[in-house]
Amino acid sequence: MSEEHKNLKDKLIPVLLPILSSIIILLGATIIYLYSSGYRIDILKREINITGVITVQSEPSIADLYVNEENIGKTPRSHVLKVGDYDISLRKDNYRDWSKKITVFEGKSTPISPFLIYETIASKEKWKSEGVIEKIWINETRNNILFLQKDSNSSYSLWEYTINTPIWDFSTNPVKILDIETNKISISISPNGQRAILTSTDSENTTFYLLNTQQLNTLGSSNQLPFGNYSKYTMSWSKNNRYIMFDSSKELLSYDIEKRTFTTLLKKDPLVKYLWDTDTENFLYIITEIINDELEDIYTYSLVQKSLTGNNTKTIIEKIYLQESEEYIKEYRETISNWQEFSNSPESTQSAGEIKDLDVNINAEGMYISTSFASYWYFIDTSKFLMISPYPTELLSYSPNFVQLGIKDSTGYHIFTSDKEEEDHTVEIGSKSLENVKSNFFWLSNSSCIYFKEDNSIYITDKDGDNKYQLVDSDNILEYVINNAREILYTFEKDSDGRLTIVENKFH
Repeated sequence: MSEEHKNLKDKLIPVLLPILSSIIILLGATIIYLYSSGYRIDILKREINITGVITVQSEPSIADLYVNEENIGKTPRSHVLKVGDYDISLRKDNYRDWSKKITVFEGKSTPISPFLIYETIASKEKWKSEGVIEKIWINETRNNILFLQKDSNSSYSLWEYTINTPIWDFSTNPVKILDIETNKISISISPNGQRAILTSTDSENTTFYLLNTQQLNTLGSSNQLPFGNYSKYTMSWSKNNRYIMFDSSKELLSYDIEKRTFTTLLKKDPLVKYLWDTDTENFLYIITEIINDELEDIYTYSLVQKSLTGNNTKTIIEKIYLQESEEYIKEYRETISNWQEFSNSPESTQSAGEIKDLDVNINAEGMYISTSFASYWYFIDTSKFLMISPYPTELLSYSPNFVQLGIKDSTGYHIFTSDKEEEDHTVEIGSKSLENVKSNFFWLSNSSCIYFKEDNSIYITDKDGDNKYQLVDSDNILEYVINNAREILYTFEKDSDGRLTIVENKFH
């Protein structure tokens, strides 16, 4: 090498080295950025693929995971896939196959949580009554079953069965809680199932008693309730299990079962329409129609909160406006494509109809409102509304996580979602139709599945209606409940002799 070339090399190296280093760093940063954004480089095919991730956590785990019929390993598992549509399926010995069509999005993780069902349901008789079953009742949380049995001596006994008992509880289940001489009774169980109002009727009198469902009771003056003058009122439990509500066309009362005192909560104007509900704390909510001549063709209401003791009145919504004409939401029924929150105003064309029902849920931080034309969700923290359905609906039940609620309208059964984790793209705000569900349904304790009775069979599906499995088939089922452990379906079946059999059906 000549001295001239050597000198040139010595001059270029200091110049080129930083440039090459910068190029390498830039190239590396670009590759890292592309990788983190979901891009994958296929050297053999000389192409860059846009990808996303599926994250599969099955219950139970260690199931074979298939993507388009290709086995990619055991669950739990995360797997990178090109953006697009895929058939996902799970297979596990002694369990039924599970499958779903999913879409992988660019740079996003798609969570998938299959709930697997035994191939064969193991059924076992848990208990059988000695006498004929006359009546059966279940509480709101579906944890406590009461049933009236006719005994051999023509007397009657009231029994209670608890679905979810602590693992350390070895007490008798079911347990007899009352001996009684008549079957002319009705039962109203508290929401938590720990208390019940027994109403006994004969030719002359109606008598009310407070029962403890966890122990043996007697009927006497100590647990008799002073409800004789209110027998024609509509009677119901408050959601906090402490008060009995009495409603008539003239007034609304509460009875404190601990203090044994009545409180007048509302004196009604015969020309005004009222609706009310309680919450799980200590409050009453009253919707009152406001006669407003200034606004034509508008229903106007106010929402007031007060303590169930009658104190601390507070206006929650000064005026709720709803259009009187159904015409305002007919177009909405035809063109709805997304679900957007809206403010309450006389000009709103998304709110219409006369209010017919409400349900306040503090845990869900909102209120369900059903009108003669549609139904809505009111967000307590933002004072915004969201349409649940552009049709009148029946509220079925809230999911255990209070994010979703089941509804029924003239078009079928639906699940409405009021909230979502910001990063979870698989959940959409609004209502989703359940094509495979044709009857009222209940939630599994993890909010992932629903179960219901159709004809003589009990079914379970994913909460979107996919993967519909039959659990049991019997024309004798009076009631049915899945326990919180999500392992056993309890069926309460009445045989040809009128006896009650409690059956454990292990499905998971």
